[in-house]
Amino acid sequence: MADILLFVFRSRTHLTVTMTDVLIIEDDLLEQVRLKQIVSELGFTQIEVVSSIKQARIVLQQAPPSLILADVFLQNENILEMLDDLRSLAIPTVFVSFSNNEELCRQLTGDTKFGYLVRPFDKLSLQSMIRLVNSSIQGAKGVNSFLLVRHQHGQKKLPLDEILWLETSGNYAIIVTATERICMKKSLRQLIKQLDERFVRVHKQFCVDVQKVTHLKAHSVLIEGHEIPVSYHCKKELLKKLMQFNGTYTETGAYS
Repeated sequence: MADILLFVFRSRTHLTVTMTDVLIIEDDLLEQVRLKQIVSELGFTQIEVVSSIKQARIVLQQAPPSLILADVFLQNENILEMLDDLRSLAIPTVFVSFSNNEELCRQLTGDTKFGYLVRPFDKLSLQSMIRLVNSSIQGAKGVNSFLLVRHQHGQKKLPLDEILWLETSGNYAIIVTATERICMKKSLRQLIKQLDERFVRVHKQFCVDVQKVTHLKAHSVLIEGHEIPVSYHCKKELLKKLMQFNGTYTETGAYS
């Protein structure tokens, strides 16, 4: 447990982040604190909080975040005023409100990259909604659910769900599944572009599916009993993905 806590501490204090993880648009001070606490517990570290649409637009122009969490009804403002702006940005957005008006919900979630939560909600509800809007974004980008790999004298579709991790060997990339190792004459960088967001590079020679990670150690992760090294510069992104997809770690470092 001590190793894991030290791992988190170092990741959050020594890595330089150039992009906001989450933009919270909320004018109620208590709700600002509550929402910031929830997204922090989900693994997001760079959180910007604004209380007006004008402030939100300034942040979006400077450095678009990876997620927007927006109250529908601000003081003398309605988030509908910037709905067109949000649609054009293609950023996963979750709207929150005390209103359970069905027409309002339909109006705000007509775009699949938008989600809607009625207050009060808990951390797990928000986490599920974030996954849903993220999946919609990936689908809109045309990310395939498979890779085409060599098979006998032709090719076959390899579902991404079957991939445990990828590694490099000279000029080749090796795709590792539970039953085989598939060698491709491509760089790891090229292959990663064909994967979805569950895959994260943890080392210059390794990329893993975070959903397959069972244990987190100070300098490595375990996947089906195999230990994969984790470099210092990849720790923060790995932690973020683990929190996003796997929830929180237990005292033994195992994910549930």
